[in-house]
Amino acid sequence: MQIVVTGIGELNVTPDQIILDFEFQTLENSYEKSLKNGVKEVENYINLLINLGFKKEDLKTQSFNIHENTIYNSKKQKWEPDGMWVYQQRATIEFNYDIKLLSRIMEETSNLKNYPNYKIYFSVKNKKRVDKELLKLAYEHAEFQAKSIAEAANKKTSLKCTKITYEPFERVYTSRTMFEKNSFYKEKKSSFESGMERVFVPEDIRLSKTIYCSFEAE
Repeated sequence: MQIVVTGIGELNVTPDQIILDFEFQTLENSYEKSLKNGVKEVENYINLLINLGFKKEDLKTQSFNIHENTIYNSKKQKWEPDGMWVYQQRATIEFNYDIKLLSRIMEETSNLKNYPNYKIYFSVKNKKRVDKELLKLAYEHAEFQAKSIAEAANKKTSLKCTKITYEPFERVYTSRTMFEKNSFYKEKKSSFESGMERVFVPEDIRLSKTIYCSFEAE
């Protein structure tokens, strides 16, 4: 007898990694100024990170572009260049879960005259280990269902898995807890650290893995 079942593995994982997603942006009246000042702002921020113990290579660029700025002309009903140029660069940095370090980064960033937009995510470092555990849980769930069906049908002698397929989707290894730079106001020095340590605990990451199994019962 062939038994086809769906196995679902679910796991709560405590975040052990912090990811900062930055967006640097400058607006100037020429391509040259936009490039020069944009690069300068990024370099200034890299120096800030270096002073906090990071390396230059820790800030990974995700995208970079310089383009003409456009505004909407309601009379002509189209977007038109306004003579300004936009420098945009997205970059990320990852480090071990450390609220003290995170609060220092936020404090130093807020003190800059021109600071980047940023979002903060909480993730897990060892994604392969989590994947392995999810697959194990999913298979155990599928096997339990197959055994239960076989017993209900009085097929108790043997049970063999003949085929496994995976659900085609990408999992997000980040906690739902997330905030942007505007979530905190500028305050006195040390208030970031003391406040965050007392009250901030990110939500666990809820992960799920689905597999499809075919068993032969005799």
